[in-house]
Amino acid sequence: MDAHYDHGCGSVGKWLGMLFGALGVGTAFLIVFWINGGWFIGLAPAIAVGLVVEVFAAAFLGGKAGRYLCRKGNPLGRAMLVGVGVAFGSIAIAVYAGTIAGCVVHASEWLGNPNIDWGNAVAILFFPLLIVLLYGGMPAAALGIFYGSLLNVRLQKLDR
Repeated sequence: MDAHYDHGCGSVGKWLGMLFGALGVGTAFLIVFWINGGWFIGLAPAIAVGLVVEVFAAAFLGGKAGRYLCRKGNPLGRAMLVGVGVAFGSIAIAVYAGTIAGCVVHASEWLGNPNIDWGNAVAILFFPLLIVLLYGGMPAAALGIFYGSLLNVRLQKLDR
């Protein structure tokens, strides 16, 4: 598996993943800016953690995607599907990291609160992911398809 990384497949996937992770962060900023009617909501610590984790998760999953496509072949359809998987995987990781950071920051408000039960805890963990996928699902799919096609082209140039 290291031979694929040394060949450059993992490196190409990682750097393209980092680039498209940053594009995803920019897209998320534009969506939030659009939803709020042009007002900037501020950068809470949990949101900042989620945005930073988005870029690093995209880089990590992009490296894995590059190595996978080198091992299994590199048809365009498979690369696009893997790209969409990288996009949604990095979004899920980032949302959960931001949610956990928010839970840690606001733990003093929840500890000892009799209104918090298991149903509320499950809603707290899954509601942010639902909202992010509701508003960001289509842009993430588009960026994932574009990532997969660009990764396909770059890996084909690497094979020459």
